[in-house]
Amino acid sequence: MKYAYLILIFSLIILGCDLFTTRDPEEPDRPRSNFQIASTPEILLNNLIDAFQDKNAENYIYCFVDSSFSEKKFSFQPSASAGSQYTFLKDWDLADEKQYFINLTNSISGSSSIVLSLTEDEKSLFGDSLTYFATYGLNIPTSNEQLPKYYQGKLSFTIVRDSRSQWVISSWQDIQSGTNYSWSDLKGRYY
Repeated sequence: MKYAYLILIFSLIILGCDLFTTRDPEEPDRPRSNFQIASTPEILLNNLIDAFQDKNAENYIYCFVDSSFSEKKFSFQPSASAGSQYTFLKDWDLADEKQYFINLTNSISGSSSIVLSLTEDEKSLFGDSLTYFATYGLNIPTSNEQLPKYYQGKLSFTIVRDSRSQWVISSWQDIQSGTNYSWSDLKGRYY
């Protein structure tokens, strides 16, 4: 009799817990990702564009050289005017790159996306290295009326293949176009 009561109580507890009902799926903790292994320079550039659209800092940093997999070290040369206004850009490293990107993406509302466009591009391949030159446009959907929403200029990337045979950006030169705000200005404002 004692066991019958235990079985009855145990059965009521199990039935009362809804163990066998489905639950609503939770929202993911991580941002969505379109990241692909950068087996070609084109995939690398798509990953860079997608990292902005997805506001994904990890995927953004994966686009740059990692000293664990290459003898190369990341270097950034800011546009002349931004370099004189934001002097810290002259000693820019990957930690700074990640911090600016996090600050930038955190300032954008959840459903909005940053749009990066690369046009008028030219590529020169030299073995395991590629020079990539393009005109860029960055559309930043900020609600802060005091900050520019559009940045435009030219860039030159040195893209190399690392020990994993993945293409990564090892150096970056930013060039201002006319009176437009450059990518360097964006980095300076959001660092």
